[in-house]
Amino acid sequence: MFQEGPPIPLKSFDLPPEYEKFYEPRERIPDTEIRNNWKHETWNLNGKKIDFYGVAHVPETLELYGKEIEEAIIKSGIVVLEGAPTATGELEEDIKITVKTLKEIAAKLGKTNIVNWELVQKVLSRGKFRPFFARAEQFCQKNGKPIAIADPQTSGNANENARAIAIMHDENQVFRNFKVLTMLGGMGIIALDEICRQTSKHVRPLNADERGDVSEKSDGRQSRRGFLKILGGTVAAGAAASLYESADSFWHGRRAKDPFSALLYEYVDFRDVMSAEGLDRLSKQKDSPRNITCIYGDAHLEGIKYYSQSPKERALKIKAYAPMLDALKDVLPTLRQFRYNRQTNKWNITRQENLSEPAKSS
Repeated sequence: MFQEGPPIPLKSFDLPPEYEKFYEPRERIPDTEIRNNWKHETWNLNGKKIDFYGVAHVPETLELYGKEIEEAIIKSGIVVLEGAPTATGELEEDIKITVKTLKEIAAKLGKTNIVNWELVQKVLSRGKFRPFFARAEQFCQKNGKPIAIADPQTSGNANENARAIAIMHDENQVFRNFKVLTMLGGMGIIALDEICRQTSKHVRPLNADERGDVSEKSDGRQSRRGFLKILGGTVAAGAAASLYESADSFWHGRRAKDPFSALLYEYVDFRDVMSAEGLDRLSKQKDSPRNITCIYGDAHLEGIKYYSQSPKERALKIKAYAPMLDALKDVLPTLRQFRYNRQTNKWNITRQENLSEPAKSS
Protein backbone atom coordinates (compact mmCIF):
# COMPACT_ATOMS: atom_id res chain seq x y z
CA MET A 1 0.00 0.00 0.00
CA PHE A 2 0.97 3.62 -0.57
CA GLN A 3 1.29 4.50 3.10
CA GLU A 4 3.73 1.66 3.74
CA GLY A 5 6.39 3.05 1.45
CA PRO A 6 9.16 5.39 2.57
CA PRO A 7 8.47 9.11 2.24
CA ILE A 8 9.84 10.63 -0.94
CA PRO A 9 11.34 14.15 -0.70
CA LEU A 10 9.12 16.55 -2.59
CA LYS A 11 11.88 19.00 -3.51
CA SER A 12 12.13 17.29 -6.89
CA PHE A 13 9.74 15.27 -9.04
CA ASP A 14 12.51 14.20 -11.40
CA LEU A 15 12.55 10.59 -12.57
CA PRO A 16 15.63 8.78 -13.87
CA PRO A 17 16.49 10.44 -17.22
CA GLU A 18 15.59 7.38 -19.28
CA TYR A 19 12.08 7.36 -17.73
CA GLU A 20 11.49 11.10 -17.83
CA LYS A 21 10.71 11.17 -21.55
CA PHE A 22 7.73 8.87 -21.02
CA TYR A 23 5.95 11.29 -18.67
CA GLU A 24 4.61 14.82 -18.83
CA PRO A 25 6.88 17.37 -17.14
CA ARG A 26 5.93 18.13 -13.55
CA GLU A 27 7.13 21.43 -12.15
CA ARG A 28 6.75 22.43 -8.53
CA ILE A 29 3.87 24.68 -7.53
CA PRO A 30 5.36 27.97 -6.25
CA ASP A 31 5.23 28.56 -2.50
CA THR A 32 3.42 31.87 -3.09
CA GLU A 33 0.56 30.05 -4.81
CA ILE A 34 0.35 27.52 -1.97
CA ARG A 35 0.16 30.34 0.60
CA ASN A 36 -2.41 32.29 -1.40
CA ASN A 37 -4.67 29.24 -1.54
CA TRP A 38 -4.41 28.44 2.18
CA LYS A 39 -7.63 29.39 4.00
CA HIS A 40 -8.97 28.50 7.43
CA GLU A 41 -12.42 29.30 8.84
CA THR A 42 -14.55 27.98 11.69
CA TRP A 43 -18.29 28.05 12.27
CA ASN A 44 -20.94 26.26 14.30
CA LEU A 45 -23.34 23.80 12.72
CA ASN A 46 -26.04 22.05 14.75
CA GLY A 47 -24.03 22.55 17.91
CA LYS A 48 -20.81 21.22 16.39
CA LYS A 49 -17.66 23.19 15.60
CA ILE A 50 -16.66 23.05 11.95
CA ASP A 51 -12.95 23.63 11.38
CA PHE A 52 -12.54 24.10 7.62
CA TYR A 53 -9.18 24.17 5.83
CA GLY A 54 -9.19 25.29 2.20
CA VAL A 55 -5.96 24.23 0.51
CA ALA A 56 -4.16 23.76 -2.75
CA HIS A 57 -4.51 19.97 -2.81
CA VAL A 58 -1.04 19.22 -4.09
CA PRO A 59 1.88 17.47 -2.32
CA GLU A 60 3.79 20.76 -2.05
CA THR A 61 1.18 22.04 0.44
CA LEU A 62 2.36 19.41 2.91
CA GLU A 63 5.83 20.94 2.92
CA LEU A 64 4.49 24.30 4.08
CA TYR A 65 1.43 23.28 6.09
CA GLY A 66 1.77 19.58 6.86
CA LYS A 67 2.28 20.30 10.56
CA GLU A 68 -0.82 22.52 10.75
CA ILE A 69 -2.92 19.92 8.91
CA GLU A 70 -1.86 17.10 11.21
CA GLU A 71 -2.44 19.23 14.32
CA ALA A 72 -5.96 20.04 13.08
CA ILE A 73 -6.61 16.33 12.53
CA ILE A 74 -5.35 15.47 16.04
CA LYS A 75 -7.83 17.96 17.58
CA SER A 76 -10.72 16.67 15.48
CA GLY A 77 -13.27 13.98 16.27
CA ILE A 78 -13.78 13.12 12.58
CA VAL A 79 -12.19 14.46 9.39
CA VAL A 80 -14.24 15.23 6.27
CA LEU A 81 -12.02 15.00 3.19
CA GLU A 82 -12.74 16.13 -0.35
CA GLY A 83 -11.23 12.84 -1.44
CA ALA A 84 -10.08 9.63 0.26
CA PRO A 85 -8.24 7.68 -2.45
CA THR A 86 -6.89 4.98 -0.14
CA ALA A 87 -10.25 4.27 1.50
CA THR A 88 -12.14 4.22 -1.81
CA GLY A 89 -9.56 2.10 -3.65
CA GLU A 90 -8.63 4.77 -6.18
CA LEU A 91 -5.01 4.86 -5.07
CA GLU A 92 -4.71 1.09 -5.33
CA GLU A 93 -5.84 1.34 -8.96
CA ASP A 94 -3.29 4.12 -9.56
CA ILE A 95 -0.53 1.92 -8.13
CA LYS A 96 -1.49 -1.03 -10.34
CA ILE A 97 -1.51 1.15 -13.44
CA THR A 98 1.79 2.82 -12.49
CA VAL A 99 3.57 -0.51 -11.85
CA LYS A 100 2.26 -1.93 -15.14
CA THR A 101 3.37 1.16 -17.07
CA LEU A 102 6.83 1.21 -15.48
CA LYS A 103 7.34 -2.47 -16.30
CA GLU A 104 6.42 -1.79 -19.92
CA ILE A 105 8.86 1.12 -20.05
CA ALA A 106 11.58 -1.00 -18.43
CA ALA A 107 11.04 -3.71 -21.05
CA LYS A 108 11.44 -1.14 -23.83
CA LEU A 109 14.67 0.03 -22.21
CA GLY A 110 15.93 -3.53 -21.77
CA LYS A 111 16.01 -3.18 -17.99
CA THR A 112 14.83 -5.62 -15.32
CA ASN A 113 14.22 -5.53 -11.57
CA ILE A 114 14.24 -1.75 -11.34
CA VAL A 115 10.54 -1.08 -10.73
CA ASN A 116 11.06 -0.42 -7.04
CA TRP A 117 8.72 1.28 -4.61
CA GLU A 118 10.71 4.52 -4.62
CA LEU A 119 10.25 4.83 -8.38
CA VAL A 120 6.53 4.09 -8.09
CA GLN A 121 6.14 6.78 -5.44
CA LYS A 122 8.06 9.25 -7.57
CA VAL A 123 5.56 8.73 -10.38
CA LEU A 124 2.56 8.88 -8.03
CA SER A 125 3.84 12.07 -6.41
CA ARG A 126 3.84 13.78 -9.80
CA GLY A 127 0.07 13.73 -9.44
CA LYS A 128 -1.66 16.31 -7.27
CA PHE A 129 -5.09 15.56 -5.82
CA ARG A 130 -4.72 11.89 -4.84
CA PRO A 131 -1.17 12.07 -3.42
CA PHE A 132 -2.21 14.99 -1.22
CA PHE A 133 -5.33 13.32 0.17
CA ALA A 134 -3.54 9.98 0.55
CA ARG A 135 -1.18 11.77 2.92
CA ALA A 136 -4.14 13.33 4.75
CA GLU A 137 -5.55 9.81 5.16
CA GLN A 138 -2.17 8.76 6.59
CA PHE A 139 -2.39 11.49 9.23
CA CYS A 140 -5.88 10.26 10.17
CA GLN A 141 -4.73 6.63 10.27
CA LYS A 142 -1.70 7.50 12.40
CA ASN A 143 -3.80 9.42 14.93
CA GLY A 144 -6.77 7.05 15.01
CA LYS A 145 -9.25 9.47 13.46
CA PRO A 146 -12.26 8.35 11.41
CA ILE A 147 -12.87 10.00 8.05
CA ALA A 148 -15.92 10.93 6.00
CA ILE A 149 -16.50 11.83 2.34
CA ALA A 150 -19.55 13.41 0.74
CA ASP A 151 -18.35 15.04 -2.48
CA PRO A 152 -20.28 13.49 -5.43
CA GLN A 153 -17.01 13.34 -7.37
CA THR A 154 -15.15 11.19 -4.81
CA SER A 155 -17.66 9.46 -2.52
CA GLY A 156 -17.79 6.11 -4.38
CA ASN A 157 -15.23 3.49 -5.30
CA ALA A 158 -12.69 3.94 -8.10
CA ASN A 159 -15.04 2.88 -10.92
CA GLU A 160 -18.02 4.78 -9.51
CA ASN A 161 -16.02 7.98 -9.13
CA ALA A 162 -14.75 7.80 -12.70
CA ARG A 163 -18.33 7.39 -13.96
CA ALA A 164 -19.64 10.16 -11.71
CA ILE A 165 -17.01 12.60 -12.99
CA ALA A 166 -17.84 11.80 -16.62
CA ILE A 167 -21.58 12.20 -16.01
CA MET A 168 -21.22 15.47 -14.14
CA HIS A 169 -19.05 16.96 -16.87
CA ASP A 170 -21.59 15.92 -19.52
CA GLU A 171 -24.48 17.39 -17.53
CA ASN A 172 -22.47 20.54 -16.88
CA GLN A 173 -22.35 21.16 -20.62
CA VAL A 174 -26.15 21.04 -20.66
CA PHE A 175 -26.18 23.60 -17.85
CA ARG A 176 -23.83 25.83 -19.84
CA ASN A 177 -26.12 25.66 -22.85
CA PHE A 178 -29.03 26.59 -20.60
CA LYS A 179 -27.20 29.66 -19.34
CA VAL A 180 -26.40 30.72 -22.88
CA LEU A 181 -30.14 30.74 -23.51
CA THR A 182 -30.67 33.17 -20.64
CA MET A 183 -28.43 35.58 -22.51
CA LEU A 184 -30.87 35.54 -25.41
CA GLY A 185 -33.58 37.21 -23.37
CA GLY A 186 -37.16 36.67 -24.53
CA MET A 187 -36.17 34.60 -27.57
CA GLY A 188 -34.38 32.18 -25.30
CA ILE A 189 -37.66 31.29 -23.61
CA ILE A 190 -38.84 29.58 -26.80
CA ALA A 191 -35.75 27.41 -26.94
CA LEU A 192 -35.89 26.87 -23.17
CA ASP A 193 -39.31 25.29 -23.55
CA GLU A 194 -37.70 22.46 -25.51
CA ILE A 195 -34.98 22.05 -22.87
CA CYS A 196 -37.69 21.76 -20.22
CA ARG A 197 -39.44 19.12 -22.31
CA GLN A 198 -36.23 17.12 -22.15
CA THR A 199 -35.27 17.82 -18.53
CA SER A 200 -38.77 17.07 -17.26
CA LYS A 201 -38.10 13.47 -18.28
CA HIS A 202 -35.15 13.33 -15.92
CA VAL A 203 -36.51 14.90 -12.76
CA ARG A 204 -36.83 12.57 -9.79
CA PRO A 205 -40.26 11.90 -8.22
CA LEU A 206 -41.28 14.44 -5.59
CA ASN A 207 -42.47 13.73 -2.07
CA ALA A 208 -45.83 14.80 -0.67
CA ASP A 209 -44.57 18.20 0.48
CA GLU A 210 -43.27 19.04 -2.99
CA ARG A 211 -46.30 18.12 -5.06
CA GLY A 212 -47.59 21.68 -5.30
CA ASP A 213 -45.68 21.96 -8.59
CA VAL A 214 -46.90 18.67 -10.04
CA SER A 215 -49.84 18.34 -12.38
CA GLU A 216 -52.32 15.50 -11.94
CA LYS A 217 -51.07 13.82 -15.11
CA SER A 218 -47.38 14.11 -14.38
CA ASP A 219 -46.90 10.71 -12.71
CA GLY A 220 -45.21 12.35 -9.72
CA ARG A 221 -42.54 13.92 -11.91
CA GLN A 222 -41.92 17.58 -11.77
CA SER A 223 -43.67 19.68 -14.42
CA ARG A 224 -41.83 22.08 -16.68
CA ARG A 225 -43.55 24.90 -14.87
CA GLY A 226 -42.30 23.56 -11.54
CA PHE A 227 -38.78 23.15 -12.87
CA LEU A 228 -38.75 26.77 -13.98
CA LYS A 229 -40.13 27.88 -10.65
CA ILE A 230 -37.39 26.07 -8.75
CA LEU A 231 -34.73 27.73 -10.87
CA GLY A 232 -36.13 31.01 -9.64
CA GLY A 233 -37.00 32.48 -13.01
CA THR A 234 -33.40 32.71 -14.18
CA VAL A 235 -34.58 33.35 -17.73
CA ALA A 236 -35.21 37.07 -17.75
CA ALA A 237 -35.72 39.81 -20.28
CA GLY A 238 -32.86 41.04 -22.42
CA ALA A 239 -32.07 43.91 -20.05
CA ALA A 240 -31.54 41.53 -17.15
CA ALA A 241 -29.46 39.27 -19.35
CA SER A 242 -26.90 42.02 -19.83
CA LEU A 243 -26.52 42.13 -16.04
CA TYR A 244 -26.03 38.37 -15.92
CA GLU A 245 -23.28 38.67 -18.48
CA SER A 246 -21.40 41.06 -16.22
CA ALA A 247 -21.86 38.81 -13.18
CA ASP A 248 -18.93 36.43 -13.10
CA SER A 249 -20.55 34.33 -10.39
CA PHE A 250 -23.46 33.48 -12.69
CA TRP A 251 -21.12 31.72 -15.08
CA HIS A 252 -18.38 30.11 -13.05
CA GLY A 253 -18.33 31.62 -9.58
CA ARG A 254 -18.94 30.19 -6.15
CA ARG A 255 -21.95 30.69 -3.91
CA ALA A 256 -21.47 33.73 -1.71
CA LYS A 257 -23.61 36.59 -0.47
CA ASP A 258 -23.67 38.61 -3.68
CA PRO A 259 -27.10 38.45 -5.42
CA PHE A 260 -25.87 37.06 -8.73
CA SER A 261 -24.30 33.98 -7.18
CA ALA A 262 -27.80 32.85 -6.20
CA LEU A 263 -28.18 32.05 -9.91
CA LEU A 264 -25.21 29.71 -9.89
CA TYR A 265 -26.02 26.45 -11.64
CA GLU A 266 -23.07 24.23 -12.54
CA TYR A 267 -21.36 21.08 -11.40
CA VAL A 268 -18.89 22.57 -8.89
CA ASP A 269 -21.79 24.33 -7.20
CA PHE A 270 -23.64 21.00 -7.24
CA ARG A 271 -20.68 19.38 -5.48
CA ASP A 272 -20.67 22.17 -2.86
CA VAL A 273 -24.42 21.78 -2.27
CA MET A 274 -24.16 18.02 -1.77
CA SER A 275 -21.00 18.30 0.35
CA ALA A 276 -22.81 20.80 2.59
CA GLU A 277 -25.77 18.40 2.81
CA GLY A 278 -23.40 15.63 3.87
CA LEU A 279 -21.73 17.87 6.45
CA ASP A 280 -25.12 18.88 7.85
CA ARG A 281 -26.23 15.26 8.21
CA LEU A 282 -22.93 14.27 9.79
CA SER A 283 -23.23 17.06 12.36
CA LYS A 284 -26.75 15.90 13.28
CA GLN A 285 -25.76 12.31 14.05
CA LYS A 286 -26.33 11.51 17.71
CA ASP A 287 -22.82 10.13 18.11
CA SER A 288 -21.17 12.81 15.99
CA PRO A 289 -18.14 14.39 17.73
CA ARG A 290 -18.24 18.04 18.74
CA ASN A 291 -15.26 18.95 16.54
CA ILE A 292 -15.36 18.25 12.81
CA THR A 293 -12.39 19.11 10.60
CA CYS A 294 -12.89 19.56 6.84
CA ILE A 295 -10.07 19.56 4.28
CA TYR A 296 -11.05 20.61 0.76
CA GLY A 297 -9.71 22.58 -2.15
CA ASP A 298 -9.83 26.25 -1.22
CA ALA A 299 -12.38 27.06 -3.96
CA HIS A 300 -15.02 25.04 -2.07
CA LEU A 301 -14.85 26.89 1.25
CA GLU A 302 -17.31 29.70 0.52
CA GLY A 303 -19.89 27.47 -1.13
CA ILE A 304 -19.86 24.70 1.48
CA LYS A 305 -19.95 27.19 4.34
CA TYR A 306 -22.81 29.14 2.78
CA TYR A 307 -24.97 26.13 1.94
CA SER A 308 -24.35 24.44 5.30
CA GLN A 309 -25.73 27.57 6.98
CA SER A 310 -28.61 28.03 4.51
CA PRO A 311 -30.78 24.91 4.77
CA LYS A 312 -33.75 26.30 2.83
CA GLU A 313 -31.66 27.42 -0.13
CA ARG A 314 -29.73 24.14 -0.02
CA ALA A 315 -32.99 22.19 -0.19
CA LEU A 316 -34.17 24.26 -3.17
CA LYS A 317 -30.85 23.77 -4.93
CA ILE A 318 -31.03 20.00 -4.45
CA LYS A 319 -34.46 20.10 -6.16
CA ALA A 320 -33.08 22.25 -8.95
CA TYR A 321 -30.25 19.79 -9.51
CA ALA A 322 -32.73 16.96 -10.03
CA PRO A 323 -31.55 16.43 -13.64
CA MET A 324 -28.00 15.92 -12.38
CA LEU A 325 -29.16 13.52 -9.66
CA ASP A 326 -31.21 11.55 -12.15
CA ALA A 327 -28.21 11.26 -14.47
CA LEU A 328 -26.20 10.01 -11.48
CA LYS A 329 -28.86 7.46 -10.51
CA ASP A 330 -26.33 4.58 -10.43
CA VAL A 331 -23.64 6.57 -8.61
CA LEU A 332 -25.63 8.89 -6.37
CA PRO A 333 -23.88 11.23 -3.91
CA THR A 334 -23.33 9.38 -0.66
CA LEU A 335 -22.09 10.30 2.79
CA ARG A 336 -19.61 7.55 3.65
CA GLN A 337 -17.76 7.20 6.95
CA PHE A 338 -14.66 5.08 7.49
CA ARG A 339 -12.50 3.90 10.36
CA TYR A 340 -9.06 2.34 9.92
CA ASN A 341 -8.67 -1.29 11.02
CA ARG A 342 -5.09 -1.89 12.12
CA GLN A 343 -5.52 -5.65 12.02
CA THR A 344 -6.51 -5.75 8.35
CA ASN A 345 -4.65 -2.54 7.40
CA LYS A 346 -7.74 -1.28 5.60
CA TRP A 347 -10.28 1.50 5.90
CA ASN A 348 -13.67 -0.04 6.71
CA ILE A 349 -16.99 1.65 5.97
CA THR A 350 -18.86 2.22 9.22
CA ARG A 351 -21.87 4.15 7.87
CA GLN A 352 -23.23 5.35 4.54
CA GLU A 353 -26.25 7.40 3.55
CA ASN A 354 -27.66 8.37 0.15
CA LEU A 355 -27.67 12.18 0.09
CA SER A 356 -30.33 12.39 -2.63
CA GLU A 357 -32.95 10.84 -0.33
CA PRO A 358 -34.56 12.49 2.73
CA ALA A 359 -32.38 12.37 5.82
CA LYS A 360 -33.01 9.55 8.24
CA SER A 361 -33.11 10.12 11.97
CA SER A 362 -29.87 8.94 13.55
